[in-house]
Amino acid sequence: MEQIRVTEQASAYDDLQRMSVHDLLTGINREDRRVADAVAATIPTMERLVERIVERMQRGGRMFYIGAGTSGRLAVTDASELPPTYGVPFDTVIGRTGCSPERSPAIPGRPSPPKRNMLWRQSWGRSSSRVRRG
Repeated sequence: MEQIRVTEQASAYDDLQRMSVHDLLTGINREDRRVADAVAATIPTMERLVERIVERMQRGGRMFYIGAGTSGRLAVTDASELPPTYGVPFDTVIGRTGCSPERSPAIPGRPSPPKRNMLWRQSWGRSSSRVRRG
């Protein structure tokens, strides 16, 4: 799969400070519509995914939200909101934020960040009913 460098693409919004409030709001609304259209196009795929997740979780599986940076913080936040909001047991959906060596300095006697993440994953054991999302 080809990676897209989103932050380095040309933007239609390079001059936000020069745009009128009307043009800014119109642009935001236009971009919001693009999101809805993109989500609509993935509904068949999401349907299959949700059905598989539900089946696995009904067999006692767990779901792991895993991300780095903002996506990791959102994973942890989302997972932490499920128990109080929906009554999901606290150990059913687990949020995990990744860490890179640049953001997590080496500590003598402590495994490196990639090794820590591997050990963390191993601590949960293997299961065909487990779902990872990242």
